Parts: sequence; structure tokens; C-alpha cells
Amino acid sequence: SYQKTTADQLKVAIMKSFIEDKGFEIAATEVHYCDILITNLKATPIVEIETKIKWYDFLADFDKIKHQKYLKGEGMIPDFFFFGVPEYLVDRCQEYLQKSDYSYYGLISVSSSGYVHTAMKAKRFPTNSISRQSFFQYLLKRCTRQLINLYEEKNEFSSESGCKNLSLGISLI
Repeated sequence: SYQKTTADQLKVAIMKSFIEDKGFEIAATEVHYCDILITNLKATPIVEIETKIKWYDFLADFDKIKHQKYLKGEGMIPDFFFFGVPEYLVDRCQEYLQKSDYSYYGLISVSSSGYVHTAMKAKRFPTNSISRQSFFQYLLKRCTRQLINLYEEKNEFSSESGCKNLSLGISLI
């Protein structure tokens, strides 16, 4: 029997793998409509990873409008799109993707020990530099927000505690 994997464990394992093993430089979660967005300083390529820990959640994801847009080549499209799933979902997800219209999608498997493996390679979407730049801007904004949130949580700072702006006394000029 497999040990159940949480969504956060999945996200951390995937981001660490891309940053530490694959040479990418920037990663964040919950960027625009992406669970994980990863790239380098040149914003080439932009990799989106949608993480799922339950089969029914994986299937429900295809109801999102973004998948229809990706198929049509409309709007902001990443260079590569993967589903990231625990190893106990890989076979079912891979079979589904192979029989679906989503032939561009790849599949990343994460073991209960945190080992990350590409179970199915993604094909590159025909994207453009405007789409890539938009994703990059969202990614940088989200990285900043996540860092602020981390420090607020770590130090128990919040607007409710009266620590609204700790930089009021700092002058940049």
C-alpha cells in the first residue's frame, strides 16, 4: 500500500526537482491559474504543472476553461504543461491522457519518499514571447507575495496585529 501524499508535499518535491536537478531558477505556487509555474531568468521555457492527489480531482480539472484554450491555442499558454501526481495515480492518469485530446500534456510522478520522475514527456505548445512574458510577470509577483507571506507567518506579522507597514521609516532616495 502507498503512503498518501499531500498536495503541499507534491508541490515541494516537484519544485525542488526542477530547481535542483533540472537547472531551472524560479518557481512558485498558485501563479495566476497554475498550481506551479517554473522557468529560468530568461523565461524560456515556461513550465506549468497542475498537481492532483485524487483521481476525481484529476478528471474534474478538464472542466476548466484553460484546457479548452490550450487546445485552441488561445490566451496565455505555457511552453509545457504537466500534471504532477503521486505514484499511486500515475497509471490511471497516463492511460487517460494517452486516450484523450490532450496529447501535448506530460505527466510527473512523485513517490511517497519524494522521488520525482517524468512518467510521460510533454510536447512543446506553439507559444509566443508575449504569453511567456505575461507568465513571467505573474510568476515574479507571486514569488514576492509568497516571500512576504512566509515572513509574516514566521514572525506572526499581520495587518490585524497592527504591523501594517514596517517600511514607513525607510527612504529610497
